[in-house]
Amino acid sequence: MNVTAKYIILFISLLVTILMCLWPNFHPEQKVLNQYYWFADILIHGGYYYLLALLLFNLKLKVKPLYLALALTLLSFVLESLQHFSFKRGVSLMDAASNLGGITLALLTYILLQKIVVRKK
Repeated sequence: MNVTAKYIILFISLLVTILMCLWPNFHPEQKVLNQYYWFADILIHGGYYYLLALLLFNLKLKVKPLYLALALTLLSFVLESLQHFSFKRGVSLMDAASNLGGITLALLTYILLQKIVVRKK
């Protein structure tokens, strides 16, 4: 994949993340399950950031995965804080923790998979 395509994917991924995090009254678990379940909310937040982090790590940018994970964590905390100003959204430490959990799990998965791939060579 060429460098331009990598940065386009990075830009689109971050733009979608920002829009979903700041979109007024955006609660997908309530649309799917017809009410709020805290466990579903944790899985959605953690799962989304897990997949996003794995996607970004696999772009193989000129940034170490650890630094990328730290930047993504900071972004998720900033976006979570900005939800205070979004209509029918609020700041949630549980959401921030599940974002961090998803990013951390993605980093560990990526490192483990890289070690497995290196051993096979």
